[in-house]
Amino acid sequence: MSNTHIRLGKAGEFAACAYLEMQEMVILERNWRCRLGEVDIIALDEDCLVFCEVKTRKKLDTGAPEEQVTTDRQKRYARCAQIYSERCEAPFTRIRFDVIAIHAYDDQSGELRHFVNAFEASDL
Repeated sequence: MSNTHIRLGKAGEFAACAYLEMQEMVILERNWRCRLGEVDIIALDEDCLVFCEVKTRKKLDTGAPEEQVTTDRQKRYARCAQIYSERCEAPFTRIRFDVIAIHAYDDQSGELRHFVNAFEASDL
């Protein structure tokens, strides 16, 4: 993975966190890792625990960023969510999986789309 690609991903995650905070969500974790993988953002939306995948792309020749969240990635997120939830002291009755897709036009501008409840763990 190139440094440019890593910088683009980090910038996208930063923008996504700023956006979620503007939506009055509380960021609990960034780049949380477990044995099964990494979750970009874990946030709290009132009483709902949100696991958020961020996809940032400059070019759309391989499809829209949200199309890159494959079924395999969704399954991995669901398993990571289960591990995270088991480790929490307070149980969460509501969990959802969001996707934030960012099309970066250049270093200063782009389009951010938030797909709330983009997939259900029960559908996987």
